Amino acid sequence: MERSRREDVSVEALKEAGLRQNTLRAADGAVRHFEQTFGGLLPASPTAMADYIAFSLEEGLAVSTVGQRVSLLGTWHEEMGYPNPNQGSLVKTVLKGARSRYRKAPKKAVPLSRDHLVRIVQACDDAIIAAAQFDDPKQSLAQTRSAGRDKAFFLLGFWCAFRSDELVNLRWEYLTFGEGRDAKTGRTIRTLEVFLPASKGDRSAEGRSWALHEMSELCPVTALFDLQAEMMADEGPVFVKIGRWGHAGERPLHINSVLELMKRAIARAGLDAAGFSTHSLRRGFANHAIDRNTDVRDLMDWVKWKDIRSAVAYLEANQRLANTLAEIDQDMPPKVSVLKPERLLSDGQSNPIVAVPFSDRVLILNARIEKNNGAVPDSAVQLIRQDIERGVLAKLKLVKKDGAEYHFMSPMDLDSAEFADWAEELIHEIVETVDEAGCWCEPELWRKADHQEYGREWVGPSIGWASGGRD
Repeated sequence: MERSRREDVSVEALKEAGLRQNTLRAADGAVRHFEQTFGGLLPASPTAMADYIAFSLEEGLAVSTVGQRVSLLGTWHEEMGYPNPNQGSLVKTVLKGARSRYRKAPKKAVPLSRDHLVRIVQACDDAIIAAAQFDDPKQSLAQTRSAGRDKAFFLLGFWCAFRSDELVNLRWEYLTFGEGRDAKTGRTIRTLEVFLPASKGDRSAEGRSWALHEMSELCPVTALFDLQAEMMADEGPVFVKIGRWGHAGERPLHINSVLELMKRAIARAGLDAAGFSTHSLRRGFANHAIDRNTDVRDLMDWVKWKDIRSAVAYLEANQRLANTLAEIDQDMPPKVSVLKPERLLSDGQSNPIVAVPFSDRVLILNARIEKNNGAVPDSAVQLIRQDIERGVLAKLKLVKKDGAEYHFMSPMDLDSAEFADWAEELIHEIVETVDEAGCWCEPELWRKADHQEYGREWVGPSIGWASGGRD
């Protein structure tokens, strides 16, 4: 069988395809800013890069922007075959100091909720119905296609938690429509597999897929099926510009026009578009999933997050948790009190500890997690604790759990030479997980000791404040 040859294949073309367009634009901008605004010369020394950081901060740039540009400049050096000036301690120390002194709580996009989505989709449907009444067939076609495109854009972006560039780069060739059976009713329903050959989290460009089936409402499968029929397309970009007379463009929407498209659709639904951004769909779905008690691991798998810290960054703080719990408590019948086992209090601690049977290998880990500042959502603590329990502590034989305390069997003799190294590694792993998620933890490790006054004996190590100090 003779293979068909591909045209215009080159190393440069493949290299460019291996980088996201957003990354390429940002890298170009970082180089221009370093050379033209700062007046620096590339390749740069670590000292020049440190001076560039100070210059950028003095210019008023956000610490996050400066950090991103420094990282991109480091990548530029590696791509050009020069030593990366960021690898030394100087640039890392200066950046750390910049974050410590000037970093502010990040501005987050307003999550686009399911209620928002209902109103936006209804406005799109109303526009499609109104278009059918137009006398001018070209105007009717333009409004029908435009409203259908916006409807599909919002529905697919929400349910798949896509980034704006993933939606813009989506092509009809990446969509596979099919049929299946509804598990409850047995009726025939449409199915859709969405394939992305490359995305931000897919570093090796292996491609990722999402499987959807027809929904009773707010259905992205039906919206895309209808859009394909309206566009009469089976290849090319899915989301394109619609001309005044209904002509569909051949190129995908420009990434810079996505926010305008979204705000126009949001305003058409009678909503205030202020605060929404191209990330609102992704944040909205993440919060919707957590509000419906979705397991965070299922959410991470669907959204393609590899790190629990990514999930934490997208969640909204629950500002009325106490009231919500109080309302739930009012609807629950009272429970009969029962005798509790004798509890002991450790020195300087207010949390009671239930005594457990003595064993030479029983350890007690106290790992209380707190938020570092108000910018961290309340749900972060719960998610980080789940990550620790399913990661670090999953390897241990848990005897019991009491709040932030974990009683477990040591995998080795507590008096062995290897124990101190193992314990330090355990504590450091917990500290790093908590610290990088913007929270605080001071883990302590104790051993059961019935001969001690409080039934326990400290074995350390205690790492101190995980985030470099606490006021």
